[in-house]
Amino acid sequence: MAMRHLAAELKHKQKQQQQQTQQQQQQQQQQSDNSGMASRRPISVFALHPGEVATDMAANVDVPWTVEGVLSVRESVEGCLRTIESRVPGESGTFWTWEGKVSLFLFICLFIYSVVAE
Repeated sequence: MAMRHLAAELKHKQKQQQQQTQQQQQQQQQQSDNSGMASRRPISVFALHPGEVATDMAANVDVPWTVEGVLSVRESVEGCLRTIESRVPGESGTFWTWEGKVSLFLFICLFIYSVVAE
């Protein structure tokens, strides 16, 4: 009789330990889920024109028009970063310049390309 009682007590203790372990795991999972949610930010996707940048690659391109307002790499990057930092999620899917202006030129080029590609 004492052995049955001892076996039942051991099973009861094991069950309690398993339940405690499961509760701890659930709490840890909830904490990690909550901390992940707090650090997530909405994502915006948009096209960004860096401007006419003075690089080796641009120097070797011969175009039949005059390129005005050539930027240094630093000016282009600083402008692009300002533009990126000032965008909001509602502007996703739009086209911007390094100056922080909406670019209709890129939209028109993509539209023409999509029509020609068909």
